[in-house]
Amino acid sequence: MDNEIIIIGGFTNAGKDFSSNILVDRYGYNFVISTTSRPMRSYETQDDPYHFVDNKTFLQRVEDGKFIEYRSYEPKVKDGEQGVVWYYGVEKTEIKDNKKYVVVLDPLGTREFKKHFKDRAISFFLDLEEELRQRRNIDRGDYLKEEWNRRNKDDKERFTKEIIRRDFDYKVYSLRAMSVVDFILNVIGGSKNEI
Repeated sequence: MDNEIIIIGGFTNAGKDFSSNILVDRYGYNFVISTTSRPMRSYETQDDPYHFVDNKTFLQRVEDGKFIEYRSYEPKVKDGEQGVVWYYGVEKTEIKDNKKYVVVLDPLGTREFKKHFKDRAISFFLDLEEELRQRRNIDRGDYLKEEWNRRNKDDKERFTKEIIRRDFDYKVYSLRAMSVVDFILNVIGGSKNEI
């Protein structure tokens, strides 16, 4: 199929972006770039991996009906900042017909995409033990204990077993990105066995 939208969801640092990048770089998928109002990190640039805008611009686009899905987070940030809100969402202009896409979404985004795109969207949940995910976060170099704890707590609330079972078509153990990608490609090709 050359029109599918692969949705990848999962816990923090479960390998969502890494697996998506393999699908883009090796298998010709188009990465759906989300829009966010969070600050750009040192290794990021405009449009890679996000369209960066300020909160005012983001909220104006919400009001104008430009998003397929969007959500907000209140992160734990350095230097005691309070009341910070970051927005994330996928704009409708990101998805075209007759192209194959991969997108990283949470359960709310997954539900909205499946409602909007019906059978074109196939969802995969990446699962990995907390200790391994925390090690990945530390190795990435921007580990902040308070933010890790917030994200981990948020994951446990948003990705309950019931939600995973309801909103995701497949659950994949994500220790190795290539195993995840192989599984996804097998599903797209017709094989439907969990790993």
